[in-house]
Formats: sequence, C-alpha cells, structure tokens
Amino acid sequence: PIAPGFASRTVVGRGFVAKLPDGVPLEGGATIPITFVTVWYALHHLARAEAGERILIHAAAGGVGLTAIQVAQRAGLEIHATAGSPEKRDFVRSLGVTHVYDSRSLDFADQIMAATDGEGVDMVLNSLAGEAIPKSLGLLRAYGRFLEIGKTDIYGNSRIGLRPFRNNLSYFAIDLDRVFRERPKLAARLMGEVADAFAEGGLQPLPRRVWLVSRAEQAFRHMAQARHIGKIVLAMEDEAARIARPLPKPLPLKSDGTYLMTGGLGGFGLAVAEWLVAKGAGTVVLAGRSGAATPEAQAAVDRLRAGGTRVRVERCDVTDRAAVEAMLGRIRAELPPLRGVLHAAMVLDDDFVLKLDRDRLHRVTAPKIEGALNLHLATRDDPVEMFVMFSSFAAMVGNPGQANYVAANQYLVALAERRRAQGLPALAVDWGAIGGVGYVAAHDEIARHFERHGLTPVQAPDALASLEALLGAGAVASGVIDIDWAVWARYMPELARNPRYADLPLTEGAGGTGGGGGEGDQVLARIREAAAEDRQAMVEAALAARLATVLGTSAETLDTGQPLAELGLDSLMAVELSCLIEDDLGVKTPAIELTQSPSLSKLAERLLPAIAP
Repeated sequence: PIAPGFASRTVVGRGFVAKLPDGVPLEGGATIPITFVTVWYALHHLARAEAGERILIHAAAGGVGLTAIQVAQRAGLEIHATAGSPEKRDFVRSLGVTHVYDSRSLDFADQIMAATDGEGVDMVLNSLAGEAIPKSLGLLRAYGRFLEIGKTDIYGNSRIGLRPFRNNLSYFAIDLDRVFRERPKLAARLMGEVADAFAEGGLQPLPRRVWLVSRAEQAFRHMAQARHIGKIVLAMEDEAARIARPLPKPLPLKSDGTYLMTGGLGGFGLAVAEWLVAKGAGTVVLAGRSGAATPEAQAAVDRLRAGGTRVRVERCDVTDRAAVEAMLGRIRAELPPLRGVLHAAMVLDDDFVLKLDRDRLHRVTAPKIEGALNLHLATRDDPVEMFVMFSSFAAMVGNPGQANYVAANQYLVALAERRRAQGLPALAVDWGAIGGVGYVAAHDEIARHFERHGLTPVQAPDALASLEALLGAGAVASGVIDIDWAVWARYMPELARNPRYADLPLTEGAGGTGGGGGEGDQVLARIREAAAEDRQAMVEAALAARLATVLGTSAETLDTGQPLAELGLDSLMAVELSCLIEDDLGVKTPAIELTQSPSLSKLAERLLPAIAP
C-alpha cells in the first residue's frame, strides 16, 4: 500500500500550478516545485541574497542542496558546501563548487574560516542537527542569515546561545508546508518566480532516480540509506501497479446506541429510518418541525415500533440552537448513547438569483447550514461514530434557479471536510433523483424535469446500499446519481463546457430527448427558406413545440397569447427552455426573460429577426 500523499491524480489551486519547462520530462518536473520554491523562498525572499556574498550549503548533494547550488550560482554567490561521502563531495565539485567539506565532521567550521581568511560566510542554508548548528552559527559574519530547513532541533526544542546574534544575525525557520497553507498568495508568487527563472534559462531539474510506483517500498528503503544524490521519483505509469478498492468496513450501528435523524419524517427520511433499524440500530430518534404530522409518517413510526425498535419522535426546529441543545439533552438523559447523526432537513424555494431576497435565501439555507452547524457543535462531545449530511447533485454541478439550494448544500460538503480534518466522522452525500419515495416521487413535474435532463431516479433500496458502501469506504463527500451525461450536457451547455467535465462522455448518446442537433438545423433551414409572411407563425410553432416538451404537454393545448408563466413555466423550466431555444434555433434568450414574456406570439416576434435576419 502507498501512503495517502501519493496519487496518480490530484487537484490543486491554480496559483500552485506552473507550466512544465520546455524539454523537461514529467519525472524531471517532479523534482522542481518543493525544492526550488524552498530555496527561492530562503535565499531571495528571506535572506535577500546579493551577488558577491558567501553561502554555506549543508548536505549539498541532497535535493534542496543541489537546488541551492543552482540558485546561488545564478545569483552570483560564493559557495561553500558540505556533503556526507567522498562520492557525494566529488559530485558537488563536478558542479563547479570549489569549497567542499565533510558534513559528518565538525571540522568544516575551522576549514571554512581558514578558506575565508577568518571572515566566515553571510548565509547558512542548514539541514544538519545537533552541534553542527552552533558551529554553523559561529561562521556567520555581521548581518549574517541562518536559514534553517531542518526540523529535528526545532521540534526537540534544542537551545542555542544568543551571543552570536549580537552581530545583527537573523535566524529563519523555514516550513514550506505552512507557507502554502497559511500564505497561499506568497506561495503562488514564489511558484511564478521559479517558473519565470526556468523560462529564462540557467536552471535545470535535479538529478534523480526514478522508481516504478509498484516498487515504492524499495524506493523508501533506498532513501533511508542516504546513498542517493538528488531526488527519488515514483513513476505512476506502471503496468505492475494495481488499484485495489479498500474492503468496506461493516456499519458501526449498535443495538445499544441512539441514531438521530433530522428531516426523518418525510418519504426518503422514513426509508432511511427503516434502513437504520434493519442494520441494527437499537434506538432511532426522528426529528422534524411538525413531528409525525402525516398519516404516512405515523404509520411508518408504528411499523418500526411494532418490530421492537425504540422510536422517538421529536418536534424540533434544527435552526434553533437552543431547541437542538434541549433535544440532545433529553436524548442523553433518557436514551442510550448517541452513536449517529443523519441530517436530511431541507426546504426548496427555487427562482432566479436576481429575484431572491434575504428572507428567501435564509428560508432555504437555514435548515441545511444552521441545522448542520448546530448539530456539529452540539454533538462534538458525544460518542458519535457516523455523521451523515444529505446534500444534492446540484451542489456538484450547480443548477440554474437554485442558487440558494446549491449554496446550502455546498456548505454541507465543506463541513464534512472540516469535520474530517478535525478527526470527527463525516459524510456528505450528493443525492441525485430518488425514486419511489420522497420529494421527486411526489412531484411528477420535477421527475419529468430530471428525466429530460438525463437523470434517472435511483430507487431507495439502491440509494441506501450506496450509502452503506460510502460509509464503509470512509468517503467524505460523494455523489449517488444515475445520469446520462450527454443528455445533461445538452440542457446545460454552459456548465458542460467547464473543463471540470472534460473527461465525461458528454457527446455519446446526446439528443436522447426532445429534438436538437440535426432536427434544429432542419427547423432553422425551413424557417429561413419560407416566405417572409410565413416566418412568424413558423417560429411561434417551433417555440410552442419546445415549450410543450418542457411542460410535458402537447403544443396544440397551448394558448400562444397567454403569458408563459401562466402556462406553467417556472424558473427551472425557463432554463431548460432557454437551452432548447439556443440549441435548436441558435438564439440566446435569458431564462428570466422567458418567465416575463407576455406570450409565445410576442416572444416569436422578438426572436424572429435573430433567427431569420
């Protein structure tokens, strides 16, 4: 197995990416970022090295040491260096360094003083430990800079005398990992400066030995022997390497534990509650603002209780911190220890972002954001083993008309990552359409909308099997979606053009619903070839056909003189209609204008000059 720090692919901020220098292979590029940015930060940002100054580079045959030689030579510095073996010292001399000493002996200090006529050096780039540190400090002349990249003595809280610092010395402890995390703008600037230096010439990737990733263990053993020069690189293109899925762990549901589910009294929430019981949960608490207010909810609760499970229904507004604390207080006092939290509360209020006000934003975001935060803060001291938050596919790709809902679900993903970073359990699931139960199953128009966008409902048993697999695999944030990406791309062309989706099959099988492609070309051709007096009616008919597709009706039933909103066009449907018009008729029409359009006839009149100029 390979440590989590190694991967064939990763995602980083754009500021931490630079173009691979021309002519440099990937293995050579792997030697550049950390070593060169470390040295650039040390010599240029901290030490402000000036041409003619002297620098002592310890462990000069290592990755940072060899980098420092290049950067120091480029800056016009006089180099003194140490290395740990005759072979390594010979290699350093081959790079044009005249003054080379043994790093495994403290004699380097006297030898450097002799070589510099007792003046010493201006900078020390140090990675040695123990007595080598005071010896190196003693080599600094006035205004010298000690650049510490080692960690042993810092974390060991070793002591050094302050007497040398009377000469206006500076001591810099360098931890590049913290620079990248805490000063990302500086790190990005340093990356850019290193990239520019390579582009100008004079810098080269480091010497390296490349190991196939399947031999990572041998590579680490080789590195531990400290015999290598330069860097050790793991190559990911390795036919012998096989990626094995980790075996899922059994769910940690306990018969003597309590499992709290918010939003658990709706269709899918009740299905999840039954799943919890089937998997061994001894006590289930279902929380909602109205309690078991529907016959469906009460019947489900009665079924669970009839099977011998202790089920408690709590009326609780999860956006109210005091109410959440009070509910948890009752659970702690009266029920077994809290072992799991599942947060499924949600509210929808879809519209264009320009139409949303503070109240409408809060109405949708509060149940998810404030509810999740309240549960997070209130359960940190409970023995919680699973903390699941129900997010949405919309959080993965965005969804026009649902800015408030997308933002709320994105928060859940961020909170899951935050909890895991704190060592707490967390999983955010981006659910697609759920079939058979829940909101989509209860709203046929939403189900049809999803289907036209390539989303096939995942039946509840399959969704819950996926949830179990994600929990067992230790996932943090994952989606459970059955989607035809090509159909989705047709209805969301702006989103589909995002490079994020470049590896998805966005063209295979496209046009599975409602026209597009060749049909759109034929419609345009017929309109443009028609007599001028006939074009208005043809555009109107084309618009009616596409509106009927979106509304799930026939074009013949539509009143072309009635406002589109009164025909049933809402904000989500307007986005879909906008995409169809652009795809088939070649005209961009903002969705918000469609919902405000006085009629299909007026819309056809406005679009005609653009369709058939």
